[in-house]
Amino acid sequence: MLLNLLGWFYIVLGVVILLKPKEMRDKCRKTDMKKLKQFFSALALIIGLFLIRATWGLEGLLANVFLFFGFVALAKAVYLFKGKSADKVLQWWLDKDLNFFRVSAIVEIIVGGLLLSM
Repeated sequence: MLLNLLGWFYIVLGVVILLKPKEMRDKCRKTDMKKLKQFFSALALIIGLFLIRATWGLEGLLANVFLFFGFVALAKAVYLFKGKSADKVLQWWLDKDLNFFRVSAIVEIIVGGLLLSM
């Protein structure tokens, strides 16, 4: 159940970013950096907890990979919330061209599909 929910979240988010990458980037650029850090930190925390909870008892390589990504997402949440260099990382992300956002959207759609297939 959790994997399906997270998979559809990734797919929908990937499709939205793929269809409107400029609008998504511009919206993030207009947002205050502190609010942006808090939002992405909370999002990473939620996704990390979902991935850990959903894949904890599952067998197989793909389940272990997503479990690892869950722990990485938790570390990322702490880093974004407490890290002083998080502003530079977010600014680097926002300065990328639109093709970077399109490729990351395609990766999100693929990850969502993998989550749905588990």
